[in-house]
Amino acid sequence: MKADIEIHKCVLCHNAPCNKKYKNIKPERIIRAAKFDNLEGARYLINDKENCFEKDESYNDVCPLNVNIDIIIKSIIDKGDNVDNIEDVDLSTEICGIKLENPFILSSSIVGSKYEMCRRAFKQGWAGVATKTICMM
Repeated sequence: MKADIEIHKCVLCHNAPCNKKYKNIKPERIIRAAKFDNLEGARYLINDKENCFEKDESYNDVCPLNVNIDIIIKSIIDKGDNVDNIEDVDLSTEICGIKLENPFILSSSIVGSKYEMCRRAFKQGWAGVATKTICMM
């Protein structure tokens, strides 16, 4: 299939030029999801199917590998149903009598050693942090 060939041509550039070319979507994220067989996630990222092909014509940078993004996006849209029907899954759990909204807790390690890191984890949806030491630094 032509779209699969185009997906596999993409090397998932950092700060991809295609993200600046398209006005209403982030092709880099959509292609990454499709490349790793997450078509539902890719469809979810295309939230405005009518206007997803609008481009910023003033931006001239193009994909270094000439990946045809329009073919990929059209294929993803055509492959399935609307993702709006996905049900919310309840990930809440209880550990030692403490109810958590999800089972994701940062371990006692370098990733949970500073306030800023813990704050960012909570902002991203982590349910808790396990720490060994708390001190003023």
